[in-house]
Amino acid sequence: MSLAFRRICLLAALALLAVFVPLAQPALAANFAVTSLADSTPTATGTLRWAITQANASGGPDTITFNVTGAIALTSALPALSDQLGVTIDARVAGVPSIELRGGGGLTDGLQVLSSNNIIRGLIVNGFTGAGIAISGSVRSATNNLVEQCYIGTNAAGNAAGAAGTNNNGAGVHIRFGASSNTINNNVI
Repeated sequence: MSLAFRRICLLAALALLAVFVPLAQPALAANFAVTSLADSTPTATGTLRWAITQANASGGPDTITFNVTGAIALTSALPALSDQLGVTIDARVAGVPSIELRGGGGLTDGLQVLSSNNIIRGLIVNGFTGAGIAISGSVRSATNNLVEQCYIGTNAAGNAAGAAGTNNNGAGVHIRFGASSNTINNNVI
């Protein structure tokens, strides 16, 4: 091959890189704010259901924050966290849990985690027949998840048992079906 041909090939390769590399951008993280304590359909903007659905569909490690405090009385199971890039749920106000997920009507698990790299902070989870939080490797890998600074199975103040009768009977946090390398740290259970 001649030197001129090599130079033309190199220039052609560089031109292709210049065209296609800008198209391959990393996924950007998004923040979804919960502004309502209502438990309604995933299309109702501002609810926790909506925020989880949006975070699962968004490319990138996303964050769910809360512009409200109080209890969400669940009438059906929440969507599971399933984005492999991870979702951070942060419901703390001044380092204290501020959002209560109340089970009812025979709901099994409070929050299901079916993916890796999730962080759950500041939730108060009680009143479920199964686990308050279930991390499950049954669908895909569920590793490197963190649950911290939550009140699980307690009242909203974290100083007494939660709902009478049915109160996370299966477990506070249940790591199951091959889920591994997850951290449960600094919670009141």
